[in-house]
Amino acid sequence: MKFFSKQKRIDNSDKKTDQSPAIAAPPEENEQSVGTDASLEFQSNLSSTIFEASSLQTPLAVLAHKLGFPDSECRDLDDYVTGGGESRNESIFLSILTEKAQSLLDEMETSEKEAPGSEASSFSFDMHLETYISSDGLKAYGFIFPPIGGGSGKSFEQLKTSAQNDGVVYGINEELLRTYAENGTFLKIFTLAEGKTAQDGKDGQIIELYSRDKRISLTVDDKENVDYKNLNWLQTVHKGDVICNIIPPVPAQDGIDVRGNAIKGREGRAPKLPMGKNIVENETQTALIAEVDGYLTYCGGIFKVEQLLQIEEDVDSSVGNLDVIGSVNVKGSVIEGFSIKATGDILVSGRVEGALLEAGGNIKVVGGMNGNFKGKLIAGGNVSSKYLENCYVSASGTVKSDSIINSTVISSDMVIINTGKGVIIGSTVIGRKGVEAKVIGNERNLPTKITVGSDPKLSGELVELKREVVDLTRKIDEYEKNIQYLKSKPAEKLSEEYQQLLNKLRLDSSVMKMSLSKKSARINFLEEELKEGSCQIVANQIYPPLTVTIGTKTQQFTTESRMSRIFKSDGEIIIGSK
Repeated sequence: MKFFSKQKRIDNSDKKTDQSPAIAAPPEENEQSVGTDASLEFQSNLSSTIFEASSLQTPLAVLAHKLGFPDSECRDLDDYVTGGGESRNESIFLSILTEKAQSLLDEMETSEKEAPGSEASSFSFDMHLETYISSDGLKAYGFIFPPIGGGSGKSFEQLKTSAQNDGVVYGINEELLRTYAENGTFLKIFTLAEGKTAQDGKDGQIIELYSRDKRISLTVDDKENVDYKNLNWLQTVHKGDVICNIIPPVPAQDGIDVRGNAIKGREGRAPKLPMGKNIVENETQTALIAEVDGYLTYCGGIFKVEQLLQIEEDVDSSVGNLDVIGSVNVKGSVIEGFSIKATGDILVSGRVEGALLEAGGNIKVVGGMNGNFKGKLIAGGNVSSKYLENCYVSASGTVKSDSIINSTVISSDMVIINTGKGVIIGSTVIGRKGVEAKVIGNERNLPTKITVGSDPKLSGELVELKREVVDLTRKIDEYEKNIQYLKSKPAEKLSEEYQQLLNKLRLDSSVMKMSLSKKSARINFLEEELKEGSCQIVANQIYPPLTVTIGTKTQQFTTESRMSRIFKSDGEIIIGSK
């Protein structure tokens, strides 16, 4: 589409050219203009095909020429090329303008025929703003026809009112329209008004922070040895950990067309939350978080936090070592050299070989354990196993089994071996609250050691706590001396640095006193717990040699006895009837 503009004075005289009686020759520079006192700038936004070589084809071009705009100058005005070609809306508007121009030419020709040479009856046409609204209503085009003959001009306000009467009420380019009105810019297609495009909302998103799939990640040490036992495929999470970030939808922004009608934008959709078992939204609804400690899985389009890990096979090189937040249920066995650590319980339906099982809760081995002098069971709760052979066991709760052979077993509660054969042979057994068994020792005289009334773990904790209390007390005394020294100085003489030091000493001293109070309370509890009480050893059959320790007293039994109860009385260890 080409724009062309040329300032000309209008000559409405009846001069005729040799080519056409309807087209006036270009006026001289000093001729009087007709219709308006100001010189007129004629501009047009027309197709490059409007003019062909030295001949006028379109009604708009003919009208422009008739009003004093030579076709040669129209063809040479390339400064107004838009570069985009004409749009469909512009083409339609151009067709409308062409019809309007043809109508004006017809009326002008009729007027000239009715009163040739008569200026009084010459054709008259007022300045006119032609408008066209695009099919989507978001743009309105304008085109100003100049006043012709005795026609009158129009002000900016009149042109604006004309546009509004045509339905263009929003987004009018008032600055451009005012400039065109004041400068007399005619015969030019221009953008009269633009609406506001509606902005569709954006759909919300889910940003997943954990993998959906089970991925094995092997580690390599400094010597480039690959650790095939730690496969690192479990994704453990803690309560409050962020599983997914939620990006909320962005609301739509409504638009408005040039007619003033609202245009609704499409609202953004909220994302579907992959929220499964033990997954919740945070308070601000900006993330999905774990509701409990456990391990993370993805199935069926949702994340879940499981607190029970099901292993359908043996724990071997295909599964690797397990470090679980929650509990573990192994349907198979645990092979030598592998380990299971869990904050909850561990259940093994098969056997445990020379492996390490460490649980924050209970450990149960249905098939029994032969540790090959390597295996360990460490539980924060109870331990139960079909048998315990060649292994180490430590439990904060009770230990129950059909037999203990060549093992070390420590319980902060009781050791109960009264099912099945119920034997303790060649082992060291510590049960703080007592030991019960069917048979202790055997006819082959394998030595057995049993201790009751004490707990190495609690005793060790007690010793450590007492040491810490001594250190804390000494440190608090030092802090208090420094505080009293600084407090003795007049406040106005303390520099800012020393005032900050005084505040810090007070705060640290307060924290240490709280810690001291807690440690002292724990010491009192442990001392009460470690009192010997009525702990005892009970057995149907005892074979020597048996070494018994109750509290701080130790005694050896070298003779066989039946239906026996070993306990402490008046500071001495004695054996009586069950």
